[in-house]
Amino acid sequence: MAFNVGAADAKNTSISLEDLQNIEDFIIVWLFGHPIGREVFANLENVLRTVVNSFKQFDDPAEFLNYILSIKTYREGPQTFMGPAPVKYENIFVVLPNAYDECLTEWIHDLSHVEQIYIYIDCNAENLWTKKYLKVRGPYSADDLKDMCDTIVYDVRCALKNLLPIAIFDREPIEFIYKDLTVDQLDFLWFQVLLRLLQDTPVKQTIKEIIDEYKSHFTGSIIKEAQMEDFAKSYSKENAIHFYSTNKLWLSTILNKACRMEVIEILYKFRFIFQDIRTCFVKLQKTFKEQTLTVYRQPFLTIFDLDKLSKNIGKLISFNNFFFASTEEYFDKNFGSHYGSACVFFQFELDKELSICLFGYESNELVLINAGSVFRILTVELLPNGTWLVKLVSNTAVRDDLQKIIEHIEKEIGEEIDLQTLGIFLLYKGQYERALRYLTIVCNELPPESSERFDIYQNMGAAYYKVGKYELALKYLQKYLDHHLKNTAAADLSLKGIYADIAAIYSEMNMFDEGLKYCDMVISMQSGELEDSKDEDFMRSFIVQAVCLVEKFKSELAQESNFKALKTALRIYPENSIQLADLYNNIASCYSGLRDYKSADEYNKKALKLKMSCLPSNHPSIATSYNNIGSVYLKEGWLINDPYLRRNKIEDAIDSFTKCLNIQLQTLPRTHPRVVSTLGNLQKAQEALTLPGARMIIGDTEIRFGHSEFSQLLQLMNKGAETTDEGESTK
Repeated sequence: MAFNVGAADAKNTSISLEDLQNIEDFIIVWLFGHPIGREVFANLENVLRTVVNSFKQFDDPAEFLNYILSIKTYREGPQTFMGPAPVKYENIFVVLPNAYDECLTEWIHDLSHVEQIYIYIDCNAENLWTKKYLKVRGPYSADDLKDMCDTIVYDVRCALKNLLPIAIFDREPIEFIYKDLTVDQLDFLWFQVLLRLLQDTPVKQTIKEIIDEYKSHFTGSIIKEAQMEDFAKSYSKENAIHFYSTNKLWLSTILNKACRMEVIEILYKFRFIFQDIRTCFVKLQKTFKEQTLTVYRQPFLTIFDLDKLSKNIGKLISFNNFFFASTEEYFDKNFGSHYGSACVFFQFELDKELSICLFGYESNELVLINAGSVFRILTVELLPNGTWLVKLVSNTAVRDDLQKIIEHIEKEIGEEIDLQTLGIFLLYKGQYERALRYLTIVCNELPPESSERFDIYQNMGAAYYKVGKYELALKYLQKYLDHHLKNTAAADLSLKGIYADIAAIYSEMNMFDEGLKYCDMVISMQSGELEDSKDEDFMRSFIVQAVCLVEKFKSELAQESNFKALKTALRIYPENSIQLADLYNNIASCYSGLRDYKSADEYNKKALKLKMSCLPSNHPSIATSYNNIGSVYLKEGWLINDPYLRRNKIEDAIDSFTKCLNIQLQTLPRTHPRVVSTLGNLQKAQEALTLPGARMIIGDTEIRFGHSEFSQLLQLMNKGAETTDEGESTK
């Protein structure tokens, strides 16, 4: 199956691999204010590395602040446009000298990814301000630095226990469309599919080879390196639960973050753990005498997650990592408090017969629960002591609902699920970064000259195009083409799709002559019985051809190509298809360039009508259509000599720009370039109401009298009059 670069686009919701270079859950960020700071760090480093192996050190407070503020903490959901859900990419513990007083603390204190801030004294300063901030610990004097180190270690271990990523599926099991799912629903669904894939994929590498790949991430941590060495030598699949439990310092750190952030590279490498732990769970559960088991866990949850739970009573919830729970109903009254979070007491009712919630004893009192276990939310209740009691159950009804959900997505994928089909499926769903990571894994496991590898190159090229990496896109598509040209004539119809893809890439790279060359190669194949073809490759080639011709100032020829593309599209899609909207936009834009504003308005409104019938009312694409309509009205208004009619037309432009702005502000910050551009258009239109309507046309350039462009033109003309043709001064 091949995905082309011109396929219908979707909102890219996946996480880039660049965002996941730290495979641990926590980072310690240390700002040095005085030379003593580095001495302090050197003395404490070995102890801190027992819990955290990732450090960032700064001498410049500006660089420190830029780094803290650059951490990504939000991710947008596809097709909802209702605001992002918080997802922390990193969790940070910050160490600051008191030399900076409270200025830096005030900046970073309320950031969701800043867990705690530790202040140590490196100069004489007033430290009463530290009591104002809930996340701040200290100040610690030179004699108390060991206490500070112990506190950091304790806080990190507590924070590890609180990492309990949840995903809720709040749709009916058989009544959902993949493209309409929210991020939370996608997390739930995709993790279930991925777990099934990991269970069924054989492991080719040895345990030692896998461990050696990840040892470098823990360089400097003597304890973790020793544990990894021992694990590689003595790991036994029959005791997988024991090995997981005794290697928490590194193994649970790697796997739980990989589960939480869906780092497929790590999950795929360590799939033997998932397979072996599952096998152990199944064996253990057969030995249980009781049908059900009730266990408990007392973590902190963010206010955001708690709100999700309380609003989804009766819905399915999955926990996307391994976690421990206690068989003892013990509530720790000294559990403390955590800024921005609530203390929650989970009660899990487990059924030993169900594979959707596997578990096994790690000790007499502790139970390890499998990653991806699914429950139904029964109740969420606030207790008198301020703790929230959340009751969850896993039973046959939960199992049946989950099975319907999985069958639904398997039907949509339509093929046997493996890593390659999942990667291609993600391409079609607009999750390009995620798809690239899946396909790269498959590609690396194939022989260098296998035909399957080159087929994957085509899909990788299309994905790189979608994320704007055009040189890489061209590289992989050219590899695919070169491979097929060894056995196929250049004019073979089977290659028209790849030619159309390459044409689109050259167009994006502003190499319009090359783009036109590949368009011509495709279009030349459209003859005879193919004249009335319903082939998308021909349609895409006409579209790219039009774009290239516009850039070469051949608007009339470009419009001919646009209408050829539309003619082909109408044979492929019904007249009310959203796929036609972009074509109508292209035609309108070309008419606007030709100053046929009446026709431009007609096609802009056709595009808007289609979008409004198919998309949510606050979709950004609808805002774009209003902006296009307003731009045409404004240009047309300048050409009208009658003051009354001109004013009416410009007021229509203002109305369209206002509608555009109202939609944009529902989904974008006020500083977003599109919002700024719309505000600029509104300002131009408001100015146009008071400026005279006279204009002059020079070549392809239209200048309005009274407009800033006119004064700039006068300045250029005056400057030109002061020089000779040879560029010498006439003075």
